[in-house]
Amino acid sequence: MSTTKREWKSDKGFFLTQEYIQEIYSILVKRLSLDEDILSDPSKPPLEFSIERANGSKSTLANPNEIFDEKNIKGEKLTELSIVSYGWRNKKDIDIRLTFRRNDLKFLNGTKFSVKGNDEDLVALVFNDIKTLLDEHVNIIQNINRPLKIGIICFSAILIILWILFGSSSPRKFSSDDTFEPSKQDFQEVLQTEDANQKLDFLIKLEQNQKATNETTTSFVLLCVPIVLLIAIFIAVEFTDFEGWAFVKKLYMPNVLYMGQEVDYYNQLLKNRQNLIWSIIVAFIVGVASSIFVWLLTL
Repeated sequence: MSTTKREWKSDKGFFLTQEYIQEIYSILVKRLSLDEDILSDPSKPPLEFSIERANGSKSTLANPNEIFDEKNIKGEKLTELSIVSYGWRNKKDIDIRLTFRRNDLKFLNGTKFSVKGNDEDLVALVFNDIKTLLDEHVNIIQNINRPLKIGIICFSAILIILWILFGSSSPRKFSSDDTFEPSKQDFQEVLQTEDANQKLDFLIKLEQNQKATNETTTSFVLLCVPIVLLIAIFIAVEFTDFEGWAFVKKLYMPNVLYMGQEVDYYNQLLKNRQNLIWSIIVAFIVGVASSIFVWLLTL
């Protein structure tokens, strides 16, 4: 009889809770027809739960409830959880491995799932049941890949360049008739003339030109400088390992084991992320409103 193998790796981050661990456990118990006698045999448990912590320690458990007693914080933070069933133990001659991994080696992180056995129908049932659960409820965090991040940086840089080239001119200076750029000779003529109206007209145009310049500078500072700072932070967070950016990196968790003390930690993270988003929105609105206000003053 030929061996059938089904494999899958998610391109999304996972949000794994106690509820879904129990549901995965229930699916395996049902599909593998595991009764209490088999499950309670400590010498060869049909299902194993292997965990690895941030401090390097590992444990192998037979009961999923033991996982929920983990502190899951700082040095004892869970970095890997594997659910394994060996064919010679589950009496169905089917090997199952489901791994949730998160650590410093990013290319190894994520969810991997494989089922191998001689019974093609059973392999398909187990694989489809668990994969459906993962797709719909667990692997739901959208990862931002590096090419997309680089694209965002380039797009923002292009916007700044376009603003400098085409948007930095004052609305009052779209035509050459409105442009007033006095030369050294113009200043000398005004100083030598006795016509008060000519001097007054020159001073008015000079003041208007100065207001337009101030408006351009203010608009540039209010709109471009914040964007440049955000791009700089974005690049620093993504492409450097400087520990000072840790607080920014922690605002986004691509893989979550929602149990133990990480429950409170993640809930607080969501609040901090929401506050940050609202701060950016408010700062953007204030910047645009200030720019419009300055422009109106120069009309």
